[in-house]
Amino acid sequence: MSEIPKKRSVWVRNLDPETVERLKARAAENGRSLSEETAEILRDSVFRLTVQEWLREADVFSASMPKMTGPTAAEIIREIRDSH
Repeated sequence: MSEIPKKRSVWVRNLDPETVERLKARAAENGRSLSEETAEILRDSVFRLTVQEWLREADVFSASMPKMTGPTAAEIIREIRDSH
């Protein structure tokens, strides 16, 4: 039987009052408590790829693709255009 992972607490201190009020408003709009809303924002932020991570993923994907041979699209278009 697998154990259910325990949730952890994180304290965020020294937030300016405007940030707290905006968090409260967003929580109310989404029908969540302030704690639930903050946790959702953190989850969303942590699991979204950063630009650097996205670029690394793109490089890995690009490297896995077969290399193209033959004329480029620009060369094909130029050949068609120049033949008329």
